[in-house]
Amino acid sequence: MNMWRISLFIVVISVVLACQRQATSVPPPPPMGSETTSADFDRKLKAFKGSEFERAELYFNERRFIEAAHLFSKILDRDPKYPQARNLLARCFYFLGNPDRSLAELDLILSKPGGQMEDWLDALFLTGAVVLESHSSPKLLKKGISAWENYLKITPRSELAPQVKE
Repeated sequence: MNMWRISLFIVVISVVLACQRQATSVPPPPPMGSETTSADFDRKLKAFKGSEFERAELYFNERRFIEAAHLFSKILDRDPKYPQARNLLARCFYFLGNPDRSLAELDLILSKPGGQMEDWLDALFLTGAVVLESHSSPKLLKKGISAWENYLKITPRSELAPQVKE
């Protein structure tokens, strides 16, 4: 796949997720063209004083998904029950064109009770979005539909409900 098609794919996915995402503390990646220059980013990174999670978010927000995925994976090696890190790792894999790995990460969130409802709902919503956007097999489409049906059962008045129903 050539670079312009990959860039177009990332823009489309960003717009879809930006339009459909819940009001969470996890912002979608910025639109194409808003990335800082490499030198600006290096300066920002040197001056950065936040946690490793915040550093991973910084990479994610700069569309540096490989670096972000690496940091999120390190965080999850130490603390496998960190749903915010796992949700963002799933998004990294999605933006990197690996929907299967994205779904595997989301399944881990959905299979472990006890997290915050917001993280669980985000995982349900993303499961449906990943399946829909990846033009999956009929079996996976059922999984995506089921995820969105569960999402709607729990939050029927969500601002995303009309989009999910479409």
